[in-house]
Amino acid sequence: MSASGGEIVETTGLVSRVTGYSKAELLAMPLSALFCAAGTDDSDKQVGTALSETDGRSYVVLECADGTRTTVEQHSYTVRIGPQTYVCTTLRLPAAEPESLTLPGKDAFRRLHKAAMESESVADTAQRLLTLGCDYLGADAGALARIDDATYMVEYTSSESAVYEPGQSMPLGETIASEVITGAVTDPATFVVGEGQHSSLDAHGAYAGAPVAVGEDTYGVIEFTGLATREGAFGQSEREFVDFTAQWLGSKIEQERQSKRLERCEMALETVDEPAHALETDAVDDLLSHTRGTTASKQRARLFDSVFNQTYQFTALLEPDGTVIETNDATLEFGGFNRADMVGKPFAEAPWWSHSETVRDRVWDALKRAADGESARYETEVRDSQEVGTIDFTVKPVTNEDGCVNMLVVEGRDITKQSRHRDHLQVMQRVMRHHMRNDLTKLRGFTGALYTLPDSEAQSRYFERIEAILDKWTDMTEKTRQIGQVLEEQRHSQATTAVDELVARATARADEFVAETRIRNDLPDGVTPHLPTVMREAVSELLGNAADATPDSKGQITVTLSQTADDWVGITVADNGFGLPDAEASVLRTGEETPLNHGQGIGLCMVRMIVKQVGGDVSVDVTQGGTEVTLHVPASESLRKRG
Repeated sequence: MSASGGEIVETTGLVSRVTGYSKAELLAMPLSALFCAAGTDDSDKQVGTALSETDGRSYVVLECADGTRTTVEQHSYTVRIGPQTYVCTTLRLPAAEPESLTLPGKDAFRRLHKAAMESESVADTAQRLLTLGCDYLGADAGALARIDDATYMVEYTSSESAVYEPGQSMPLGETIASEVITGAVTDPATFVVGEGQHSSLDAHGAYAGAPVAVGEDTYGVIEFTGLATREGAFGQSEREFVDFTAQWLGSKIEQERQSKRLERCEMALETVDEPAHALETDAVDDLLSHTRGTTASKQRARLFDSVFNQTYQFTALLEPDGTVIETNDATLEFGGFNRADMVGKPFAEAPWWSHSETVRDRVWDALKRAADGESARYETEVRDSQEVGTIDFTVKPVTNEDGCVNMLVVEGRDITKQSRHRDHLQVMQRVMRHHMRNDLTKLRGFTGALYTLPDSEAQSRYFERIEAILDKWTDMTEKTRQIGQVLEEQRHSQATTAVDELVARATARADEFVAETRIRNDLPDGVTPHLPTVMREAVSELLGNAADATPDSKGQITVTLSQTADDWVGITVADNGFGLPDAEASVLRTGEETPLNHGQGIGLCMVRMIVKQVGGDVSVDVTQGGTEVTLHVPASESLRKRG
């Protein structure tokens, strides 16, 4: 998270582990320094663009502390808290290298939480947490030491031991704690104790320490030492346990300080009627300090809440068996659920997957693989509160120090628009490639015949065939250009138009070619839904196609508006023509493009693309009496902004 000026104000621990920078180093640099080498104009421009956009996504080069570079997908969005604006930037590592997360065992964490909540004083909290830490870590001693200037002094210990004694003090520079406090090692620090680093620790084989912060200041350090028989340093989960313990102690110390300040404030207020005493205390300063401290804590909590709950990506924490532990607001909004509908329920049984047993089974399979320690990432269809879309779905295992999975993290990023746009482009590429190959073969034969035939009449027939192919390509090229323009506009525009006005404008083209065009409005009284304005192109194309298939003198086209479901609108175009050929009906139903051999068929392909792009569907009914095509589209009020 960075301020509007670009300086980093907060990061997660994973950023330090990926980049190799300590948290202190990250908080002292601008965000742009992570993505480019100094003086690289292109990279600077990329980062500047991301920071200036409300919802920006791009691929950038992440430069780590050791000089290595990795291409990552970055997504930035702004969060406004009071008068301040922050930019949240998430980095997505390449899928081929899934990140494995590590957290302390749930049982130990719950015991830590319970001990911290039940303790009343700082002394009681420190004693209970240090004892719990020694038990969980397998350490034989633990201590909370106060750092005052350059002096290290032990305040609380887990128990009596030869390692730590309450009141023991020495110069900070002679202790391992100095490595933690000065940030010479990544925080929290663990390493095997070396000779001479601490006079009382020479006999012990491993050490874990983390700084204890109170507000914005460093209070001291919490430490645990292992036995000489320990084979190596403490593991990742154990280090994070130490870090959590340090945070609890820092919060408890800050809470106790603020309580004492508040007591002084209350005593001062009681003497406010006695002028002789009212100005003899610095109670006003204490009250202001207490207020600022409380406000800063709330501000920090709101920042973290913003990172978790104001992202467009949905995230959930699961038990290894797939039961939901917690989920963020984006997940609930995406599915239209309440938190009670999700927590405690199987994730794979959520209504998101109800549209397809195949999709649901694949989710179960991904969860089972993650429970066995294997990450999974793939694109899948999901039903949100209104429609079926596409998400980039990820499941990651969370393991303890023994390598056992104790939690799963699932993430989903809505890529419906990108997926549809990609699919549509692929369709058009196949269409053009197919016809280009066939027509070039024909042109080669026809031009060869023109060269060899002496009969001018025969040459004229071949010339007409060549001209027909060229005309067809002119028509197809125009339709292709129109499709590209329409789809591009839809990606960047959320403009809507009342459905009755949209249809009225689209019928203007058909009125020029058929005897009669009627509009029938079967929508409920007082209901005037708005649809994406781009739908006018789809309706206009259907009307033009119906006009071409209808006898001039007896032609009749009817456009019917109806409400097909809650917040969904049906636009039906019916004609009394000779009927839509099966190949073109297939284009509308399934998107199958192989049989297309003229611009009109590509125009129908455009109709389907537009409807699918806005989250709708198409149905076709062809009879001897004509053709009936219905576009089923969600009204704009129910459309979700697609990323």
